[in-house]
Amino acid sequence: MKFNLENTQICVIGLGYVGLPLAVAFSEKYTVVGIDINASRVGQLNTGHDATLEVSDSELKQALQHGLTISTDINDARHCNVFVVTVPTPTDKYNRPVLRPMVKASESIAGLWTSLFGNKEPLMIQGQAPVVVYESTVYPGVTEEEMVPVLEQVSGRTYNQDFEGYERIHSGGGGFCGCFVSFGDCCRNAQGQLHQGSRGC
Repeated sequence: MKFNLENTQICVIGLGYVGLPLAVAFSEKYTVVGIDINASRVGQLNTGHDATLEVSDSELKQALQHGLTISTDINDARHCNVFVVTVPTPTDKYNRPVLRPMVKASESIAGLWTSLFGNKEPLMIQGQAPVVVYESTVYPGVTEEEMVPVLEQVSGRTYNQDFEGYERIHSGGGGFCGCFVSFGDCCRNAQGQLHQGSRGC
């Protein structure tokens, strides 16, 4: 798949230690909407201060001035065609990832698509089929086995036909493989195009 970066608008869901720096970095070149369900954190970030100190006040204020939007409302991302999910993945007492935050984020994205297009109109945002990137730390296969069915069920759309999905696979321990597919990686090619990376190891 090729992606025209000139028409890219990015939504980052989850403004924690991964999502906020990513949203700030992307805002240097792209229109970015950051979504978080924590209203108090969103309010604080909109004042230009990050209590976690993942980004400096000057960096955050500059990003806000450049057009970074921070909100609790997924509808503010209605013009975005790249969705980067960076919500936390806590573990249960057996040290297994709890996927509920990712499921809720996926439901929000698919629900947005449905509110905008129903389930029959072509799913085109800024002239492009949307891309969903999962940057949350998960075991291999979560995107296609767990998240894609959620996106398909809620939106009534078909994976690899109406939208694309990618996952970040953490390397180093736990039997995880060393692949890393992310929007950030894809942006680095010299042609200025977004290409689908390898999903295998």
